[in-house]
Amino acid sequence: MSVETVYEVLDPANLPCTFSDASTSFKASPLVVHDPCPLRDQTQVHESVRSLLAGMGMTVEKMAFEKKRTLCCGEGGAVGFIDAALARTWIEKRKKTAGTRSIVTYCAGCASFLNRATPTFHLLDLLFFPDYVAWGHFRAVKAPLTYFHRLALKRKIKKNLPQAVFRERKHRPPA
Repeated sequence: MSVETVYEVLDPANLPCTFSDASTSFKASPLVVHDPCPLRDQTQVHESVRSLLAGMGMTVEKMAFEKKRTLCCGEGGAVGFIDAALARTWIEKRKKTAGTRSIVTYCAGCASFLNRATPTFHLLDLLFFPDYVAWGHFRAVKAPLTYFHRLALKRKIKKNLPQAVFRERKHRPPA
């Protein structure tokens, strides 16, 4: 089975993403990308994400421990429930590495978890709602709203990218 992420589908689509004049200072500010640890070996996804940001005119700076060498945000494996202090050390490592730059990630869990300590936002929020992100009006959504947001995003992509291939899962395992 081959899987193509939404970022790989969106990258060649040249989505129109514009900031208002009031958001130009945000657009001019450099940011760093936090790559989710489960995707550390997915080079094509890393490149697609950075290409999408470049297509928006964003300045992406390198961060220690990115791509194949990325660090966990601290949320993975429910560490925060087992050892909250350990989870906080991972957040602080990412915060220190980012410095004064905002963090963009493409994992909802990472965005929510890192945003507790340092300005962090999800790539899809930036792509589809750039001014809200620039003005700091976006907050990470928690379950069950995340499910409804996924459905809304899927509808929006189907509408804007009719050439994309979508298949619903029709296979049901035997009882």
